[in-house]
Amino acid sequence: MRAHRDAEGRPRRGARYLTVRLAAVRVPAAWRSRIVKQDAGLFHLGLDSYAELETLLAALRDEGIAIAELALAETDLEQVFLRVMKAPEPVVA
Repeated sequence: MRAHRDAEGRPRRGARYLTVRLAAVRVPAAWRSRIVKQDAGLFHLGLDSYAELETLLAALRDEGIAIAELALAETDLEQVFLRVMKAPEPVVA
């Protein structure tokens, strides 16, 4: 499994996303490195593959945290374009 943070410690944005609203205010430790964004109780997590979803769901079951809402999505071309345009320009030495 690849790290979910880049060299500067920022969340790496994978090709697949999980958006979840939990019935608890805490997030399992296994999820923390995957958080890409958090909005008003919604957690947006990056996944390298959908196969990782079972590991994340198992962490919720183990900690007794219920899911209030869940959605899966893949990055679309518009999101890729916006991310590329927001990236800082490379430093030329």
